[in-house]
Amino acid sequence: MNEEQIDMAFLPMITIGNNVTIAETKILAHDASAEKFIGSTKVGEVTVGDNVFIGAGSILLPDTTIEKNTVIGAGTVVRGKVPDNSVTLGNPCRVVCSLDEYLEKRINRVSSH
Repeated sequence: MNEEQIDMAFLPMITIGNNVTIAETKILAHDASAEKFIGSTKVGEVTVGDNVFIGAGSILLPDTTIEKNTVIGAGTVVRGKVPDNSVTLGNPCRVVCSLDEYLEKRINRVSSH
């Protein structure tokens, strides 16, 4: 990851676990969208657990926790809590299946070829 992808001004608010793959993803620990209007910026932690894959083009917003053993599909916008052992997609993100279901489908596709 480079400095353009991670919110360096709020780096202490970002925690990334072990065995994490992050592909061209924005990680934001602040949201300044209302600053011009109310004079304050929202700040929130971003936590990524162990054994997580985050697909290209995803955006992690403040106040996000991605628990362990999780796949975040490409282009997903994540805010809030993503549960353990899940696969999420979309904007806003939603759980589409468990990690076990996803891996079973992938194994079946590989073995059928």
